[in-house]
Amino acid sequence: MGYTPQAPQTPASPSGPAAESWPVTAHSNPAVSAPIGHDIITVGDFQIEHGLLKEYLGTEPNIKLPDEVEIIGRTSFGKGSRFIETVDLNRTGALLNDAFLNCPNLREIKIPRSVTTILPRAFVNCPKLTLYCYRDHLPAVFEDHFGGKEIIYLDDDSEAAKAAAFGAWVGRQKELEQKNGENG
Repeated sequence: MGYTPQAPQTPASPSGPAAESWPVTAHSNPAVSAPIGHDIITVGDFQIEHGLLKEYLGTEPNIKLPDEVEIIGRTSFGKGSRFIETVDLNRTGALLNDAFLNCPNLREIKIPRSVTTILPRAFVNCPKLTLYCYRDHLPAVFEDHFGGKEIIYLDDDSEAAKAAAFGAWVGRQKELEQKNGENG
C-alpha cells in the first residue's frame, strides 16, 4: 500500500460573535496586521513580505523603518517615494539595486553598521541625497552608480568630512526649530 497525500484542511470561518475577529492575526503587536496564512503584513504605512519591504504607502517626509524590515528591494517606496526626505534604516540589513529609485526629495540617509549588503545601484535618481556611510560598506563601483548629491564617509578623518557632517547636523536642528515654531 502506498501513501496518498491529502489536501490540507482549511479551517472554516467562525460564525456569530467570533466572526467579528476573523481572521486571527499572526502577531501580538497591535500595529502589525496579518491574517494567518498570508505572507504580507502591514506595519503602519509599510507593507512587508518575509522581511522584504514591499511598499511604503504613507506621505510622511521623515520615516523610520519598522523592525520587521530586513531588506529594501526594487522600488520599495512606491507611491511614497516622492514624499520621503529622511529614512532611518533601523534594523535593515540589505539595500538592493533600485531600493531608492526616483526619490526626488530624499535628502539624508545614514547607513548604520547593521547594513551588511549594499548593491551598487541602491540609490538611483535621488538628486538631493546626502549619504552618510562607512567606506568598507560600499561595493567598489558604488560611487560610479550613486544617483545622489554627495557621499560623506563617517570613517573619514578629513576636515571636509567633519565639516559636512556638522553642517548637516546644524541644518537638521534649524529645521526642527522651524517646525516646532510652526506647531507651537
